[in-house]
Amino acid sequence: MSIVEKAIDKLRKSGEPPPAATIPTTRTAAPATVVPVEPPSPMEQTASFARPRVTIDRKRLREGGLLPPEHEESRLAAEYRRIKRPLLARAQAAGASPLDRVLLIASATPAEGKTFTSLNLAFSLSLEQEARVLLVDCDIPKPQLSTVLGLGSAPGLFDALADPRVDVEACVCESDVPNLAVLPVGQKHDRATEMLASRRMQE
Repeated sequence: MSIVEKAIDKLRKSGEPPPAATIPTTRTAAPATVVPVEPPSPMEQTASFARPRVTIDRKRLREGGLLPPEHEESRLAAEYRRIKRPLLARAQAAGASPLDRVLLIASATPAEGKTFTSLNLAFSLSLEQEARVLLVDCDIPKPQLSTVLGLGSAPGLFDALADPRVDVEACVCESDVPNLAVLPVGQKHDRATEMLASRRMQE
């Protein structure tokens, strides 16, 4: 059984999400005014959001089963290098479309290792010298990725999908891992499925 399979098996058996990283995330209120004003522009609106810089707490992620033990890191790194090579070849091929640079990590049932795979693949891809990686949490029913990175209350994808005035790029949080940024899930919405299938999502 590979390291990836062992980690996924551990997560499945535990049934408990790892503790959240302690990163302060807040929203700052827009200043009050008593005179009529124009609706805020997208940049003005998103500028009022606090954009935390994500500090990847590897020790906490390791304790939660989302990173391998230190003595197995090199083996896991080798496994993810084998996974990413064909993905990079497709993304960088002549005639590749923008969608060829988008990877969707999904599973049929819970606890099959989506968060583990997303994190470790993103870390591996970020090591590429000419790559920038954006890790996007789209799992609104169970946003474990945003939670473990301390971004559970930060504005994110679904805020931008719900309100076209919100600039999605202003919700992107840089991390302390070179070449890796994170777009949190954002606020919960009852129409999340329809939002993901919308033209706004394509944009």
